[in-house]
Amino acid sequence: MRNFIFAMAVVLSFFVFSGCGENGEASNDAFPERSKKSTQDDRQDNEDGDAPSEMENSVAAPALQAFEIDTETEKYGQVKGNISFFPGGSAVTVYTNGNGKESIEGQITTEPKWSLDGTKAAFMVVDLEDLWSFGKTYSLYTVTEELQLIDEGVVDFKLSASGDAIVYAKALDSDEEIAELWLYSDGKKTIISDEYYTGSSNVNFAVSPKGDAVSYVVRNDDGYVGFIWDGKAQEFGKDVEPFAISDGAKYVYYKDNSGYFVQKGTNKDTMQEIGGDFFANIDLSQLVFSSEEGTFIIRDGDEKELLAGSRIMTGFVVPYGTAIRSEERLTIYSIANFSDTFYLSNRSSGDGLNIYHINDGYKANITAYTNGQVYLSNDGKTLVYDSAGGIYKVNGMLDKPEEDEVIVEENVEYFFATVAGDSLFFVSEDGEIFYQNGKATPVLVSNNATMYTKDYNAFRALSYNTSMWYNSADLSSFTNDHILDYSLFQGNTLFYSVDGELFSSSGNMGDAVDIDGTVESLTADPFNVFAYTNDKRYYRSSDGRNFDIMM
Repeated sequence: MRNFIFAMAVVLSFFVFSGCGENGEASNDAFPERSKKSTQDDRQDNEDGDAPSEMENSVAAPALQAFEIDTETEKYGQVKGNISFFPGGSAVTVYTNGNGKESIEGQITTEPKWSLDGTKAAFMVVDLEDLWSFGKTYSLYTVTEELQLIDEGVVDFKLSASGDAIVYAKALDSDEEIAELWLYSDGKKTIISDEYYTGSSNVNFAVSPKGDAVSYVVRNDDGYVGFIWDGKAQEFGKDVEPFAISDGAKYVYYKDNSGYFVQKGTNKDTMQEIGGDFFANIDLSQLVFSSEEGTFIIRDGDEKELLAGSRIMTGFVVPYGTAIRSEERLTIYSIANFSDTFYLSNRSSGDGLNIYHINDGYKANITAYTNGQVYLSNDGKTLVYDSAGGIYKVNGMLDKPEEDEVIVEENVEYFFATVAGDSLFFVSEDGEIFYQNGKATPVLVSNNATMYTKDYNAFRALSYNTSMWYNSADLSSFTNDHILDYSLFQGNTLFYSVDGELFSSSGNMGDAVDIDGTVESLTADPFNVFAYTNDKRYYRSSDGRNFDIMM
């Protein structure tokens, strides 16, 4: 993902400084034609022993969503907050969680960070006169319903997934690459170390989801030493670089010169090697990753368990609006555990992806094959996906799925399934948009939708908000040159443009939306619709009807 991932499993949460990933659109022409029966046949695909192929794109996903999950009522925690940033000119404009608007003088030069549920964020700004200076420091702010200055002289920070804690480094000696490491939590600041090793450009610390534990590196007489802090400091390894730590410091994840590892706290005897990009549950007690031997899961720091043979996993499929947060090589999902979930993996031959279901016994079985787009209904059971140009639906919770139901029997360029999974919008090869409700006759929404825009940088500039895309687990369809000019709002309403004019549809022939200027790019998420016009103005709407100028 590179990062910010979508159905949805794509969540793009930033823009200029993306931490989620660069995205674009590839035509389905790259995928071979397949019969309906071939989807069933692919479930017999034997994965063991096959060498993985390179995947150009992997799920990444960006930053937000619900931290506490009521597992009695929901499998997937949802995004609950709406914080957006818009840097421009001499100030940064922040749209707060209460839909207020505040400005801070200075510029953002590093990516803001959001809590998993999107209700809290933290960011740094630098004075304009220091913008190009060497060794510059920043002012660190948090934002919920209002902005709060945390500290100055800051060089880097991380926000816990819950948003309840910030760990940040304050410059001490840039020549020696030594800094102070502080924890801000419950309105209090606590110094963790005055020997924190900044490692030039590396971020050598991590904070647990709840903010009750920190892992970091110091440089002292023993060299580069990794420590765990949960109220007191304890050494866990030498010449290491931590990238994650679980609640209570139960499990620490780190890398050294030989690879990536996990161990139980400071117990070096429990160390296990892990590899690939990493996908974790909400408290980091479960980690899924791929290696040459296959896709594995580690639960509670115990021995890794094989999920499936040697395919490269690319990410989980989750419902629209599910909380996802990505940074570096780690993606955290707002999921209590990975039983009864779905993930995507590349195939042994040809293009496309296999959709896997992880059952209660933590074994994975192929549910279906997709050209690249797959959606999961909000009850976590029904998969809607494309294959051989058509669109299909299946109950993916069954280890032996029934015959896939054919929804659309024609080639489609792109589609969006609505949150319940019982209806969808799709774009034909001729550029027509249709709405399909169950098995009813498709309704023509538009006969002339704009498919792409080339102005990728302008499009990215719309997305410095908590959730740029909540559309699909489509890992193949976004490239730097082609961006879709239609997007789903609140999981049910499609926004699209025709000759620069903005329209919306909830299943009917599209209605024009009043906005000044010619629309060149647009995107939407559960909270906002963003549009960029030819007069270089950015518009934002929280209700899909009334648009305000952001700049």
